[in-house]
Amino acid sequence: MSNIPYLKRVMERGMHYGVTTMPIEDLFTIALAGHGTAKQRANALFYIQRWLRERQEGSILLATDADELVAAGFEESFAYRLVSLLELVRRLSVPAGEPYRIRSPRDAADLVMAEMQQLKHEQMRVLALDAKNQVVLNRVMYNGTVNSSVVRVAEMFRPAITRNAPAIIICHNHPSGDPEPSKEDIAFTEQMVLAGKTLEIELVDHLVIGAGRYVSLKEKLRW
Repeated sequence: MSNIPYLKRVMERGMHYGVTTMPIEDLFTIALAGHGTAKQRANALFYIQRWLRERQEGSILLATDADELVAAGFEESFAYRLVSLLELVRRLSVPAGEPYRIRSPRDAADLVMAEMQQLKHEQMRVLALDAKNQVVLNRVMYNGTVNSSVVRVAEMFRPAITRNAPAIIICHNHPSGDPEPSKEDIAFTEQMVLAGKTLEIELVDHLVIGAGRYVSLKEKLRW
């Protein structure tokens, strides 16, 4: 019996809910199933090669989403196949063991600082937490200039919504090495606190990462 209807259903779920919500077996199905004409595969290969040349850092590579790929010229089905594969890589690269629990701002900073303090560009991440404050997702949301005109508040809560997570922590870095929050950082945090109350998802903290240092906006603003 043909697997095409099953593959189509899996693809539609991924497109509708996002690959981060999919089980590993579905990620394998999308990543490995044959699809497309020879011309389509050749076009996809061309764009993949160009895309890899333009992205040197692993954190940027793994953070790429389907919309970005489609904008770069990928056909939609190939874009979703590739982000499914990247999601699979992310999951399989997480070491087995006890879930990482956040008990303090220091715990959250320790989780992200080693990588984020080295970046030469701004990056924003969301840590989605379960009811025990265990990290269920560490997701890069934005790369490049992170400011209020770029960041969509609703988008920051999506990882928690898709996982029914009750809380999130936001982390972003200052490439200058100075973690002192800007006025824009503070205004954005206040926006996120209000949005979280509306969505009933707690913003536990917003950390600004610098060179070996961090600032907890929860401690600074005391919301």
